[in-house]
Amino acid sequence: MRKNSKTQKIAEYLRGKIADGDYAPGSQLPSENELCAQLQLSRVSIRRGMDILEKEGIIVRRPGIGSFVRNPNEVPTSREICIGLSDTPMNYFYSSDIARGVRNVCSLNNIRLEIVEVDDYFDHPDRRVDGLILVNARTSRTPEELNRIASALPLVFINRVSDLPNIAYYSVNYEEESRRATDLMLRWLGPLQIGIVSSLSVSIYASFSRIAGCRSACTKYGAVPLNFDVERNSYEVVDHIANFISQNKIRIIFIAINNLLEYVLLACRKLGLEPGKDLFIYGFCSIDRLSPLAEKIHLHISMPLLETGQAAANWLIRRIISPETTPVHKQIVPANFVFNSNSLFNCLESSRKDGLS
Repeated sequence: MRKNSKTQKIAEYLRGKIADGDYAPGSQLPSENELCAQLQLSRVSIRRGMDILEKEGIIVRRPGIGSFVRNPNEVPTSREICIGLSDTPMNYFYSSDIARGVRNVCSLNNIRLEIVEVDDYFDHPDRRVDGLILVNARTSRTPEELNRIASALPLVFINRVSDLPNIAYYSVNYEEESRRATDLMLRWLGPLQIGIVSSLSVSIYASFSRIAGCRSACTKYGAVPLNFDVERNSYEVVDHIANFISQNKIRIIFIAINNLLEYVLLACRKLGLEPGKDLFIYGFCSIDRLSPLAEKIHLHISMPLLETGQAAANWLIRRIISPETTPVHKQIVPANFVFNSNSLFNCLESSRKDGLS
């Protein structure tokens, strides 16, 4: 009898909180452990009290996620939640780190994750997912079409900014981070000749935005950057980059796309140039994964890929479960600058000897 009294008391307590608006429709209730601490009752009693509310249709339980106040317009369902992740080359660190963050969140919350080809999914909507994470924006759909789709199917971009009202994003500001990094280089070294190595074939969006940031900073110092675009990955690229460096007397190289770093280093070796002494390399390069090449990179713009994937997945789950109380989220994610102090010192000394700074 006492046990039933505790159970009913818990149910009445939560029912009253919901009726008073302390827990709005669609909002998540405190966890069982939190309620145990608040009410000084056992977890068994808490669970039985919530069983009552679930049977009354007042709350909805999502296994692995939590308990939520049922929205009056919500159709009760116990089906499995499935998130779609756009297909990207998983052997490339950029995509694999983001995917790992998404998988971690899905695993923790018992959410099914499916890799989907975006246009194929839109053409065949019978392959049901409850929301989509787009790691790249490569789709034949127009922005207006994507916005219409996102009004019914939650969409979140990673490292793509969108003004469309229905599309969420978590993104590094490529242009601003490139501008900041270039500003630092020129402030330390003076207006040396900068060469940008990019690849529109790898990413038009990343290349254009990062080049724009570099050029913006150069304008401040009266420098004019030159650009070399890598059309395809082959050993011939090394010769082309070497010619670009030697013919234009490049002293600072901005790597706009990560997987071009090794070509640049091979070109330097071909020319007998020592990074950190004869020229300076910075940009979007993965230091951790390219060690011992890391010592050749003097400033690395490090993107929090794993954390961004986790944040996007967490938002998408909330949006799927409680669309009325989860607004479209648009967030600029700051990048980190990682410096190689030894290489920077050598490059500064070399510039001073040349009378360039």
